[in-house]
Amino acid sequence: MAKNQDIQFISSSIKLPSSASHHNPFDLSNQPFFSLTSNLNKTFESFNNFISSITNNHDKNQNFTPNNNESSFLSTSSLLDAAQLVKLNIKPLSFNFPFSNWFGKKEDQKEIHFQGLVCEGANSLPSNFFEDAIRFRYGKIIDTQSLNELRQSVNGWYKDNGLFGGVLYLEVLSNGIINIKVLESEVNNIDLRFFDRLTGEPTAGKTKPETIFRQLDTKKGDVYSLFKAQRDVKTVYDMGIMEDVSLIPKPGNAGKLDLTMNLVEGVNTGFHPDVGFAINGLSSGLIGSVEYFNKNLFGKNQKLNVSWKGSGKHDSNFGINYVDPCIDDMRTSRAIAVQKLRTPMIDRVLAGLEFSRRLRQKWRVASGLIYHRVGATGNDTRDDMLLAKVESEYSDSRGNSKILFRMEQGLPIVPGWLCFNRVNVDARKDVEVGPARLHLRLSGGHVVGNFSPHEAFAIGGTNSVRGYEEGAVGSGPSCLVASGEVLLPLFKGVKGTVFADYGSNLGSGSVVPGDGGAASGYGHGVGIVWDSPLGPLRLECALNDRGERKIHLGGGLRD
Repeated sequence: MAKNQDIQFISSSIKLPSSASHHNPFDLSNQPFFSLTSNLNKTFESFNNFISSITNNHDKNQNFTPNNNESSFLSTSSLLDAAQLVKLNIKPLSFNFPFSNWFGKKEDQKEIHFQGLVCEGANSLPSNFFEDAIRFRYGKIIDTQSLNELRQSVNGWYKDNGLFGGVLYLEVLSNGIINIKVLESEVNNIDLRFFDRLTGEPTAGKTKPETIFRQLDTKKGDVYSLFKAQRDVKTVYDMGIMEDVSLIPKPGNAGKLDLTMNLVEGVNTGFHPDVGFAINGLSSGLIGSVEYFNKNLFGKNQKLNVSWKGSGKHDSNFGINYVDPCIDDMRTSRAIAVQKLRTPMIDRVLAGLEFSRRLRQKWRVASGLIYHRVGATGNDTRDDMLLAKVESEYSDSRGNSKILFRMEQGLPIVPGWLCFNRVNVDARKDVEVGPARLHLRLSGGHVVGNFSPHEAFAIGGTNSVRGYEEGAVGSGPSCLVASGEVLLPLFKGVKGTVFADYGSNLGSGSVVPGDGGAASGYGHGVGIVWDSPLGPLRLECALNDRGERKIHLGGGLRD
């Protein structure tokens, strides 16, 4: 038994008589519930009825006859074990019920002064909670108002912390000690149910149960937390393999809750051949692409993507990417990538291994090794490098703000391999302005050491300064790029954009052979973004500070 001055928390108990009516602390209509499921209101009503049934059954099982002129006071299970009760010779007081008539007629009232408090079942309450609640109550008369305030204080703590719990019974003993019985609803079982995305009928899911369970913070035996439940629903949805996720609590045995997570799996495999037209300087013309993806490999949420994209004989990109999002109990992810990239300027081969882990809800870190073999297209000379990478990313819970820090270090483990250090910082902020969204971005970087010209920062292009070809503004070991963009919904799935970009090599271009030295430029324009089934597609028309126009056509979000 834990003891804290005049406050006692105990687990063993004996039963004392109770009244025929009790306050139901689980009035779920007053709780700040999240919209986890469309059926949640029915669940809350069912849970209320369940709690009431516990109370009614408890009352029916009591063989107690109140005094002729009085009904018993709202008593519940005593918070003292049998030995303590005999030793202290404490008896429960009888009061008229309900609260408005507790003390009967004025001439019959008996003043009881507060001397202490005993609580049972409040395992989640912090130890100093009751100390703060009753600090100024010692010696004062116990009345309806003080008991109501105490009950509301306890219930308020559970409500504010999103926990299923509250005062089930109150009892005043003859020596001025208040007994409180708190009920905390623990999670009993967690079940998974899969539904067909087209028919809505129950079906056998392809995702293994352990893949889902390892994502949940809610565990069997925990006090049910609405805040945890909301996070669990979001975490499972963010796996990227579910179209719909809902979590439904239902009353179980002995005051516990059974949870059912309803899941609708999305389209997680596909094969996409494509033919299109690109407007991108030397790469202009017909393009072709083939892609195979599986977002739920082996039912373990592992991702596999194999793709090829080509345009002309000097522009092709072949890649294999594999991600296992959870390789241990700490939810560490592992990514393996192989790429063969050929552009009119660069011929590059890389293979990499990266491990990533989310240390906190908003903070992710990653580290890895990447091998590069790169050179100029049409030139037999190649540079080899092995890069050790560390990365740290902080983002807010809504994804409206993000800052990314990345550092790469070349490891010259073989004579002739490049040795340099490169640092990048990228900060982004989204601001809602009525129906529009303002997107701000500031990025910069610096590289020092023995690096080849193609490892310098290239400024200009779709992902830096629009209105220019890739790298047409200039390059250098240092760079700074800023952009602002307003996105306004036009109609369903389509947004209009107005943007402006600026980039500079901060006067460092003279370090790179063939570069003209200091270089900067800006561009502005308009465009549209279509949220297609394959991801966002962007079509933008930009005008740079040299009066040149450029059409940018791309997919996905800007890097």
